[in-house]
Amino acid sequence: MRRWVLWWGLGVMVGGCEDSIDTGGGGAPPGRATDAARRLVDAVVDAEPDAVLGGGGGGRLPLIDAAVDAAPDAAPEAGLPPECASFEVTVCRVDPDCPPGTRACVDGRWGPCTLGGERCNGEDDDCDGAIDEDFPTLGVPCTLGQGACRAAGTWVCDARGELGCDATPGVPGIETCGAFDEDCDGRSDEGLQLGAPCTAGQGPCARPGTRVCADDLTVVCDAVAAAAGVEVCNGLDDDCDGRADEDWPVGGGCTAGRGACARAGTWQCAGDARVACDAAAGPPGVETCNGVDDDCDGAVDEDWPGLGAACEAGVGGCLRGGRVVCTGPATIACDARAAGPTPERCGGVDEDCDGRVDEGFEALGQRCLTGGAAGGEGALVCGPDGALVCVE
Repeated sequence: MRRWVLWWGLGVMVGGCEDSIDTGGGGAPPGRATDAARRLVDAVVDAEPDAVLGGGGGGRLPLIDAAVDAAPDAAPEAGLPPECASFEVTVCRVDPDCPPGTRACVDGRWGPCTLGGERCNGEDDDCDGAIDEDFPTLGVPCTLGQGACRAAGTWVCDARGELGCDATPGVPGIETCGAFDEDCDGRSDEGLQLGAPCTAGQGPCARPGTRVCADDLTVVCDAVAAAAGVEVCNGLDDDCDGRADEDWPVGGGCTAGRGACARAGTWQCAGDARVACDAAAGPPGVETCNGVDDDCDGAVDEDWPGLGAACEAGVGGCLRGGRVVCTGPATIACDARAAGPTPERCGGVDEDCDGRVDEGFEALGQRCLTGGAAGGEGALVCGPDGALVCVE
């Protein structure tokens, strides 16, 4: 049988006879038949020993094999009209029960029908009798998301024919203390400074600790502050309220001494429950009339008892008021200044400041004739212009 196949193939190659070889595209033209015969002869010669095909003629088969290998594939098709346009692609089928495939045009001849790869869709896309065999994890449990957003599902085929997990991750929240990764970023308790040093209490009550998560998911310091004491004046926060010596005016301004002896200072602790001014009073001096407590006894110019009393200067219309003031280290005087005199007028005022009133108007009050038609009598009085006038 093999010998018949060999000689038939050689006859096709030499004579270029036509045959009906099914290549998936109908009857092949002479060049296609010759090419198929060449491949068949080549396979038979390579697979069998010389004794089988040549009847002991060991020298002929190597020559046949070399001639078959050297024969060009396309030579027999030279001059044939093209079946299709180069790079054209069309739909084809290799089996009515299989999904359609495609074949491409190369050098004017249709290539073989090629099926697509297996897709995840519940069908045998590559027509090998197995469904979705390229997706071994199909139906296997899967998860999506991380932290608190992590959700369980199953590997399934999606609408695109690809494998996907049907889990729906949760929505990220706000990170709290508790190693739950609520914001779903793959980290737990980030930004909360867990494990960092901390302190509980203040002042002498302060104790060191570490930042940890509490039962209510808040961050707390695991240290316990010491018990508070009673505040005393010592520069320390004995009652642990964040203030030192708050019951005393420590650091405030104060004065030592009085009068000219006064000196400024600040209040300082002088024992557990008292303060003292750190200033020292100056030495007292001799009291002088100057508005200062020179002898530092709390009284100012006490050696001049009339100092500051009301006083007057001048008489009549020149009279002016004032106060008794110091005029030297040991003297006092009234600081009033009398006004200058003016000519005397009739009006009850001592304008010329001589201690007498209306002098020069001696007829004031005497009887006089009014000078009217009836010739009535009157008396002399001071008129508005400071002169005597007779009125009834």
